[in-house]
Amino acid sequence: MCIRDSLYAKPFAKQTWAKGFTEQGRPILLPGTEPTAGGTVVSPANNGGTSWYPPSFDPRRRLVFVPSVDSADIFFNVDSEKYRDERPYLGSGFIRSNTQPTTLAIRAIDVSSGAIRWDSTIASGGGEMPGEMGGILSTEGDLLFAGHENEFDAFDAETGAKPVSYTHLDVYKRQSHDSPCP
Repeated sequence: MCIRDSLYAKPFAKQTWAKGFTEQGRPILLPGTEPTAGGTVVSPANNGGTSWYPPSFDPRRRLVFVPSVDSADIFFNVDSEKYRDERPYLGSGFIRSNTQPTTLAIRAIDVSSGAIRWDSTIASGGGEMPGEMGGILSTEGDLLFAGHENEFDAFDAETGAKPVSYTHLDVYKRQSHDSPCP
């Protein structure tokens, strides 16, 4: 059995450019989602879905915990962009779409089915909200740890409930006032 035969493709974040996936896991593109000179709004944003943010796997629960960003960018076709050796080449440009909502969440995905077991929103707002977050650490103590902006959170691995949340200010206060050190 080839390993690709046991994989599947399912969306876990808001996306507007594909109507589904082939049996091989390739996206089926929707018409009208290509970058244009005037700009095309597409989800996820360039850094959306999950890009640089490391997920974490819980082998006991058979869950992968994914930091997810639902947001949108406006993608532009940049015909003037020419490929040059040893230079970055994007072939397109993009800016954040300030008219679209942004949601940061942790999603627990069942690895055997791709079903989202739970979805815990960390923050939500408009296009002005930064669409970045940190990675996730899962533990045998049934807790997950994750952060974004100036917040550090603990989550229940089974339910996604957030029993503890700290901001940098809270951590600073605890260190400076609760510490037995002068």
